[in-house]
Amino acid sequence: KIKAKERELHLSEVRGVKSKLDNSKPITMRLLKRNPKAEQMIEERINEITRANFILLNKMTSIPNKKRHQNIQLKQSLNFESRRREMNRINYENSKLANRIK
Repeated sequence: KIKAKERELHLSEVRGVKSKLDNSKPITMRLLKRNPKAEQMIEERINEITRANFILLNKMTSIPNKKRHQNIQLKQSLNFESRRREMNRINYENSKLANRIK
Protein backbone atom coordinates (compact mmCIF):
# COMPACT_ATOMS: atom_id res chain seq x y z
CA LYS A 1 0.00 0.00 0.00
CA ILE A 2 2.75 2.43 0.88
CA LYS A 3 4.71 1.54 -2.24
CA ALA A 4 1.63 2.16 -4.39
CA LYS A 5 1.18 5.63 -2.81
CA GLU A 6 4.88 6.39 -3.32
CA ARG A 7 4.63 5.24 -6.92
CA GLU A 8 1.57 7.47 -7.55
CA LEU A 9 3.33 10.41 -5.94
CA HIS A 10 6.43 9.78 -8.01
CA LEU A 11 4.41 9.52 -11.27
CA SER A 12 2.49 12.73 -10.55
CA GLU A 13 5.78 14.54 -9.89
CA VAL A 14 7.29 13.16 -13.11
CA ARG A 15 4.29 14.38 -15.10
CA GLY A 16 4.63 17.86 -13.66
CA VAL A 17 8.33 18.29 -14.43
CA LYS A 18 9.14 20.88 -17.06
CA SER A 19 11.76 20.15 -19.69
CA LYS A 20 15.13 21.87 -19.42
CA LEU A 21 15.56 21.73 -23.23
CA ASP A 22 13.86 24.20 -25.53
CA ASN A 23 12.37 22.14 -28.36
CA SER A 24 10.24 24.95 -29.74
CA LYS A 25 10.65 26.35 -33.27
CA PRO A 26 13.43 28.95 -33.44
CA ILE A 27 12.52 32.56 -34.07
CA THR A 28 13.30 33.64 -37.64
CA MET A 29 13.90 37.17 -38.72
CA ARG A 30 11.38 38.66 -41.13
CA LEU A 31 14.11 39.91 -43.43
CA LEU A 32 15.43 36.40 -44.01
CA LYS A 33 12.07 35.06 -45.15
CA ARG A 34 11.75 37.30 -48.20
CA ASN A 35 14.42 38.51 -50.60
CA PRO A 36 12.97 41.38 -52.65
CA LYS A 37 16.06 41.80 -54.84
CA ALA A 38 16.02 38.15 -55.89
CA GLU A 39 12.29 38.33 -56.57
CA GLN A 40 12.83 41.43 -58.72
CA MET A 41 15.60 39.74 -60.69
CA ILE A 42 13.45 36.66 -61.30
CA GLU A 43 10.54 38.82 -62.43
CA GLU A 44 12.81 40.79 -64.81
CA ARG A 45 14.15 37.53 -66.27
CA ILE A 46 10.62 36.21 -66.80
CA ASN A 47 9.65 39.47 -68.55
CA GLU A 48 12.75 39.27 -70.75
CA ILE A 49 11.96 35.67 -71.75
CA THR A 50 8.33 36.57 -72.47
CA ARG A 51 9.42 39.47 -74.65
CA ALA A 52 11.91 37.29 -76.56
CA ASN A 53 9.21 34.64 -77.08
CA PHE A 54 6.83 37.29 -78.43
CA ILE A 55 9.45 38.58 -80.88
CA LEU A 56 10.23 35.03 -82.00
CA LEU A 57 6.53 34.29 -82.47
CA ASN A 58 6.10 37.40 -84.63
CA LYS A 59 9.09 36.39 -86.76
CA MET A 60 7.76 32.85 -87.15
CA THR A 61 4.31 34.05 -88.20
CA SER A 62 5.74 36.52 -90.71
CA ILE A 63 7.90 33.92 -92.51
CA PRO A 64 5.09 32.39 -94.62
CA ASN A 65 3.79 35.87 -95.56
CA LYS A 66 7.06 37.01 -97.17
CA LYS A 67 7.31 36.98 -100.92
CA ARG A 68 10.09 34.68 -101.97
CA HIS A 69 12.17 35.35 -105.03
CA GLN A 70 14.01 32.08 -104.57
CA ASN A 71 11.15 30.02 -106.03
CA ILE A 72 12.43 30.68 -109.55
CA GLN A 73 15.83 29.31 -108.62
CA LEU A 74 14.28 26.31 -106.86
CA LYS A 75 12.42 25.27 -110.03
CA GLN A 76 15.72 24.94 -111.86
CA SER A 77 17.03 22.58 -109.20
CA LEU A 78 16.97 18.80 -109.65
CA ASN A 79 15.73 18.22 -106.10
CA PHE A 80 12.99 20.83 -106.23
CA GLU A 81 10.30 18.45 -105.00
CA SER A 82 12.26 17.28 -101.97
CA ARG A 83 13.13 20.86 -101.02
CA ARG A 84 9.48 21.88 -101.39
CA ARG A 85 8.35 18.98 -99.16
CA GLU A 86 11.01 19.90 -96.58
CA MET A 87 9.90 23.55 -96.63
CA ASN A 88 6.26 22.50 -96.18
CA ARG A 89 7.23 20.25 -93.26
CA ILE A 90 9.20 23.04 -91.58
CA ASN A 91 6.33 25.52 -92.07
CA TYR A 92 3.90 23.01 -90.59
CA GLU A 93 6.12 22.44 -87.53
CA ASN A 94 6.58 26.20 -87.12
CA SER A 95 2.84 26.76 -87.17
CA LYS A 96 2.33 24.00 -84.58
CA LEU A 97 5.00 25.61 -82.38
CA ALA A 98 3.42 29.05 -82.81
CA ASN A 99 0.03 27.65 -81.74
CA ARG A 100 1.58 26.07 -78.65
CA ILE A 101 3.30 29.33 -77.69
CA LYS A 102 0.04 31.30 -78.04
